[in-house]
Amino acid sequence: MKLNNSKLKIYKSILLLFLTSTLLPLASFLLLLSSCDTTNPPEKRGVDTTSQNFTFETYEFGNGFHSSWLNDVWIFNENNAWAVGYIQSDTVSNANILRWNGNEWYVVQYQGQSSGILGIWALDSNHIYFGAIDYIEGKFIEHGFNGFSNGQSIDHIWGSSGGNIWGVGKWGAIVHYNGTEWKKVDFDTQWYFTEITGSSESGIAYAVGNNNSFTSIIVELKPTSQTIIYSREDDSIPPRAAGVSSFNKNSLSCSSKDIWQLNLRTSEYKILKDLPSGYGLTSISGTSINDIYYFGNNAHEGEKLIHFNGKRYTEFTIMEDDFLMFKGSYAVKDLAVLVGFHNHKAYVKMIRRR
Repeated sequence: MKLNNSKLKIYKSILLLFLTSTLLPLASFLLLLSSCDTTNPPEKRGVDTTSQNFTFETYEFGNGFHSSWLNDVWIFNENNAWAVGYIQSDTVSNANILRWNGNEWYVVQYQGQSSGILGIWALDSNHIYFGAIDYIEGKFIEHGFNGFSNGQSIDHIWGSSGGNIWGVGKWGAIVHYNGTEWKKVDFDTQWYFTEITGSSESGIAYAVGNNNSFTSIIVELKPTSQTIIYSREDDSIPPRAAGVSSFNKNSLSCSSKDIWQLNLRTSEYKILKDLPSGYGLTSISGTSINDIYYFGNNAHEGEKLIHFNGKRYTEFTIMEDDFLMFKGSYAVKDLAVLVGFHNHKAYVKMIRRR
């Protein structure tokens, strides 16, 4: 049958009406069903910014009958690291410095002090500072600090340059080196400084102190002023400070029973990881905010390392049931070193990233 033009137009109109009234709503309905699908898509796991595939090595010094201990460490590279303290054994007397050569730790030939060496900071391998002793161009230079009293000592050191080095220690001890001489800075003697860090950008140092009342403070150190910028006086929030490290000029990475951060611009703190009861993290080292080592212990489980790789916190047990005292740590790319003592022996823990 042949349709004329008028009938053909009528059939086209009917077909168009059918499509718009039936097929298009059906398509819309199918589209709505697909948009309401409640099935979770496959999880997209990101790649960790820093590997946490570690190996652990342990070295001990002393015979366990005489007191031997280590308090701090500095790493230049994987074949050159220095640890300081006091080593006494049947064959070694008054050893204050151990050095790693890539294969072994050995005693540095230096007529040591019976009181030991507590802190270390280095500008380079020819300019190393220990507080009361400096190692400059292959020579050890001893010096004292006028006005020290009440058992004061320099236990920890930090610097931003050869002309800006700070040392802190027992009973409010603070000293500053301006590139020419060391000077003692007067401060309240109730404080026992246990950690120091700083910003290489600003040149400002920050020291953690505690007193006999278990009050915890952080002191900002400038050549012209020494200011308490954080204080925690009881067991409630805000958190205590024990370990501290700086990875930028705007904040401090801190630890104690928790892992937290202090904003230096606003003085506000933020809990980054709330740990169960029994933890005490006292030393922090790292290369960046994506590679931080928190060292401490769990009172029930022994010595611990908690590592943050930019994405997750992972816990490792370094010593079961026991933990180190007098801890100090340092980290470079793919290597971290923790030092301390236990049962009259000095310990070095080397953590390597594979």
